[in-house]
Amino acid sequence: MNRSNFIEKINQTFNIIFNEKFIEFENLRFNETIKWDSLRHIQLILALEKEFSIKIKTSEIEKLNSYKKIVEELSKKIVIS
Repeated sequence: MNRSNFIEKINQTFNIIFNEKFIEFENLRFNETIKWDSLRHIQLILALEKEFSIKIKTSEIEKLNSYKKIVEELSKKIVIS
């Protein structure tokens, strides 16, 4: 998977889970973004796990509190060319 496809999949997942059409993703943060509450956070993590066929440890979930952090951490789990 190339970086562009990787980012696009993350962006699509955010748009689906939040039922929004975000244009700017970089500033999205848990509890600071409308609709990003604890329930939506778990839904987002589950959707990302499914989309990328990965497992995110329970201990990692709390750290994934922003779009930037999610991109950073998932890029460590997925081979990007």
